[in-house]
Amino acid sequence: MTDSHYDGTGAHAAGGAAVDDGVAEPVPVLPKRLWMVFFQPGDLFRGLAARPVWFVTALLGAFMVALSIVLLPTDLFVDAALSQMSPEAAAAARDVPAWLFKAQGVIAGPFMLAMLFVVSAVTYVIFVVIRGDRTTYRHHLSVMAHGVLIGAVGALATTPLKIASGNVQETLSLADLVGFLPIPDGFLLALLNAMELFGIWGALIAGFGLSIVGNRPKWGGTAAVMLVLVVVFASIAAALQTAFGG
Repeated sequence: MTDSHYDGTGAHAAGGAAVDDGVAEPVPVLPKRLWMVFFQPGDLFRGLAARPVWFVTALLGAFMVALSIVLLPTDLFVDAALSQMSPEAAAAARDVPAWLFKAQGVIAGPFMLAMLFVVSAVTYVIFVVIRGDRTTYRHHLSVMAHGVLIGAVGALATTPLKIASGNVQETLSLADLVGFLPIPDGFLLALLNAMELFGIWGALIAGFGLSIVGNRPKWGGTAAVMLVLVVVFASIAAALQTAFGG
């Protein structure tokens, strides 16, 4: 699938995104871009600097996330939902059709699309409005959409882990790396669980991509800001889980 073209040379305008020098090449098809975001991110983002495609990429990411939910047994969603309810509420919820519990999980795909716009707006304000990068909101959508593919692949890759553990919330996160430490239940453990390894990887790649489309000689600072955003969003999720999830 191709939804635009880009300048294969990746030439950059002074202080800003790449410009078209008249030698346009087709943007790589989506499967190739999926490969490139893992193994050739530099070439990918230099091309996207000239032609920042994002829409079909975002749809693929949302589809992959939704598919990772569909592949899970429905009983896992029922058990997860009932375990967080009071005994009285759980007894009443047993009359609810099981597929409704799973349907609530599938909306993670559309929710991811909505969050793409939000996160892209945040990065646009930080790097364009505040820092002064000469890029467009579309550039940020493009970089974020391709970075999200890493998390989407992670969602599919961890599906067997969820099935084996019987836990729909099972992930590969920072909590797994420090599992040898005696961390009690609470906000800190929830925060570490919310910081998924594939999500961190995607944030680093997005920081790398934003530095390329912004024509920044170094990408470490941009990646560091992206990691801070990961911590912020994970902290919000952890706080909500601690307050309402038990």
